[in-house]
Amino acid sequence: MAKSIIIFSFFIFSSLALYSSVTCFISNKTDLLSLLALKEAINVDPNGALNSWNRTTNFCTWNGVTCGRRHPSRVIAINLDSQGLIGSLSPHIGNISFLGAIDLQNNSFSGRIPREIGLLKRLEFIEFSNNSFTGRIMPENITQWKNLVYLNLIDNNLSGAIPSELHFLEKLEALGLGKNKISGDIPQYIGNLISLRILYLRSCDLNGEIPESISQLTRLSDLNLGENNLTGTIPPSVFNISTIRIFSVDFNFLYGIIPFTIGLTLPNLSGSVPISVSNASSLETIVLTVSYFSGPMPMLGGLSQLESLYASNILIEDDISFISSLTNCTQLRVLDLSSPLISGTIPQRIANFSVHIDTIRIFGTQVRGKIPSGIENLASNSLEGSIPSGTGKLRQCLAAFEENRFSGEIPSIFGNLSLLTNLYMQGNNFSLMILSSISISLNLSYNVLTGSIPVEVGSLISLASLDFSNNRLSGLIPDSLGKCVSLEQLHLERNLFEGKIHQGLSSSTGLKNLDLSRNNLSGTIPSFLGLLRLEQLNLSFNMLQGQVPTTGIFENETAISLQGNKQLCGGILQLGLPPCTSSPVSKKKNLSTPLKITIPLIAGVAAILCLTSLVGVGSFGSVYKAVKVLNLVVKGASKSFIAECNALREIRHRNLVKILSACESIDFHGNEFKAIVYEFKANGSLDKWLYYNREQEQESDPQLKYLDLIERFNISADIAQALEYLHCGTFR
Repeated sequence: MAKSIIIFSFFIFSSLALYSSVTCFISNKTDLLSLLALKEAINVDPNGALNSWNRTTNFCTWNGVTCGRRHPSRVIAINLDSQGLIGSLSPHIGNISFLGAIDLQNNSFSGRIPREIGLLKRLEFIEFSNNSFTGRIMPENITQWKNLVYLNLIDNNLSGAIPSELHFLEKLEALGLGKNKISGDIPQYIGNLISLRILYLRSCDLNGEIPESISQLTRLSDLNLGENNLTGTIPPSVFNISTIRIFSVDFNFLYGIIPFTIGLTLPNLSGSVPISVSNASSLETIVLTVSYFSGPMPMLGGLSQLESLYASNILIEDDISFISSLTNCTQLRVLDLSSPLISGTIPQRIANFSVHIDTIRIFGTQVRGKIPSGIENLASNSLEGSIPSGTGKLRQCLAAFEENRFSGEIPSIFGNLSLLTNLYMQGNNFSLMILSSISISLNLSYNVLTGSIPVEVGSLISLASLDFSNNRLSGLIPDSLGKCVSLEQLHLERNLFEGKIHQGLSSSTGLKNLDLSRNNLSGTIPSFLGLLRLEQLNLSFNMLQGQVPTTGIFENETAISLQGNKQLCGGILQLGLPPCTSSPVSKKKNLSTPLKITIPLIAGVAAILCLTSLVGVGSFGSVYKAVKVLNLVVKGASKSFIAECNALREIRHRNLVKILSACESIDFHGNEFKAIVYEFKANGSLDKWLYYNREQEQESDPQLKYLDLIERFNISADIAQALEYLHCGTFR
């Protein structure tokens, strides 16, 4: 199914790159501003995919942007596939009115799919799979998508029922909604999508029965309804869809009888695998998972087009010698015999098709003995000895040898696997470690690995999951781990690592799960951990000390584990840690420490705040002797308070009054109080000095006098110097 939908999407997207719509009514400036808004909504761009998105170049030359031929200044396609982007999809997408295709698959987009996308009447292709979109599957206004051919939302966090608006999409050929939190029934109107070729609703929470209307989809080639809660029987008319190549309804609650002419596994059906299946010479996929099939497996050597055989969790009343017949299936790519009910030895002839096969799974079984060279996936068995070096000649994308009894070295030839993305070797007795430079998932947990992690681990820029837990690794955690910008899972627990938690990890902005527990790490908990988007953090049972941060994940006591670090202090109250005590500092250092606000000081401030101490009234508040009190009723006063504090804490100038501290509280009546405390200047208000009136002021302030021209000039010069420093000097 995944292979089909990828090929189909590539064809549609490639075709749309040449497509341009008719009459252009909106200026291309709209497209420019909309694209810049899309970039603004991206928080993390690890590969620099959007570096070219700026006003200095024509947006039609930007990475991932395609403009039309007939209207060369209008955007018709956006392709940001697999760029590691983190952020949301801006509502401004709805302003790119000529957009016909958008591909955002394999990123980390989150939030809701904006309603404005429903305004794009020319859309033909939408590829949003493998992201983190939430909310409703699609906006209500998608009824305008009369030309939509391809819609793939697989593997997100979308929820709710399948929207009724989908039945307006009469041209839809591929619909992928699987691996979401979709609930409810499969609607009857699904049969109205008569152009549908691919329907992928796997791994949702769908219930009810399979609708009879699916049999109206006479062009359907791929149907996947597996891993749901469907009940009842499969409508017999579904078996009359002659175009179906892939039919999967496994992991449901279906029952009934398999038609004699069908050599296909369906859940909860009983009987033997029909011998007639071996005569289906055009058959490409056989799925025999989670059923009650029993008896011997028929010889399948006559299935020359067979590409995939899934026979996991079934009872085969024979050994697995039938595998030998599969050597005639020259197109075979996947062989899955992961059944705990299969026993025996693997026939040597399996190596005869290892040149072209992609995946062999024989895990969770009672298979014993040595491995024939060339087998790629042998997990959870009792196999022993060393891994044959011939396994390194495969062109596989995944290799799993976990939960066996392998020992010795990991073959160095594994470094030559140019397509290897996932390597699982946990639960063995390996003693040396060789890293593959192109892994997405590397799991070497529960071995006897020693030494330190090589700095070359930083070259695994596509690595999403790294698990070295439960070994005997020591030394420092390499700073180069921060170069793994795609890393989401990092497990280094139960080793012998020491030293500090390096700042290099701050570059792993996509990190979700970090476990460094049960090591010998020391030093303080770095504050950058609170800036990452962590969902789980375990630092327990180390030798960490000092203050615990209070931002980010440290605000959620259920998401962090810090026990076993006896010298930690501070943090949020829910952690129950002792407060941090300040250490003695030198007299010189004390001179520069901020003023502590004490009860006597607050009392002194309160005494000042009377009409006799009033110096003047400004836009945002009143100025008393040494104190400025904000009038919070005035709009913008709070913002002015924050801005003034931020500015004054950075400045030092002989013509500016020094700020001592700031006060912020709530009185017994619930009124907010904000004030700024300055050094007291006894010479009064500048306004009174400049605009002194002898008749009115002489009695109230005998110090005041007329200022001559030179004195006024000096005052003006001093004020100008202070203003110049405020506006320019602080930025130098």
